[in-house]
Amino acid sequence: MNHASNKTLDSLRTFIAACEADPRLRVALQPHLGNLAETVHQAEEVLAQRYRQMREQVEATSTFNAMLDEAMDLGRRLRHGVRATLGARDARLVGFGIKPLRGR
Repeated sequence: MNHASNKTLDSLRTFIAACEADPRLRVALQPHLGNLAETVHQAEEVLAQRYRQMREQVEATSTFNAMLDEAMDLGRRLRHGVRATLGARDARLVGFGIKPLRGR
């Protein structure tokens, strides 16, 4: 999805690891490193949630489109049935949203 977000989080994780690998920095920056690590972790969770929501939205859109296609097909078949039952020239077809055939 968002390559920049992943790259930023990766660089922050690398920074944290580098600071923790240096004993002097680890001691001097420990409270701040802990806060940064927690914030990065929370950001990763939010990003994962965003990915899940996007995936669910794509699935819902796909399901909706399939249902809409089926409804359109059924509607077309029913309109043909109404026209076949009432006749292609019957004025009552207008009530079903179907244009009756007109004489020449």
